[in-house]
Amino acid sequence: MPMKNPPHPDHSIKDACLDPLGLSVTEAAKVLGIARHTLSRVLDGHAGVSPDMARQHERDIKVQRYKPHPAA
Repeated sequence: MPMKNPPHPDHSIKDACLDPLGLSVTEAAKVLGIARHTLSRVLDGHAGVSPDMARQHERDIKVQRYKPHPAA
C-alpha cells in the first residue's frame, strides 16, 4: 500500500549519508555530480528527489564510503 504522505528525503540524506561519511554539502554535491545549490534545496525541503535520481546517487554515495576522506 503506497504512503499517503511520504517523508521528505532531507533528513534521510543528512542522517544516513552526509553525517556518517563526514561530507559537507559541497563535498556531497561534488560526489553526486550536482550543483551545491540543488543539494542544498533538497536538504532544506525546497526540492524533491525523483526515484531515478535517488537510485543513481545511492550508488555514488556507496562508492564514496570506500574512498578515504581527506582530513579537514
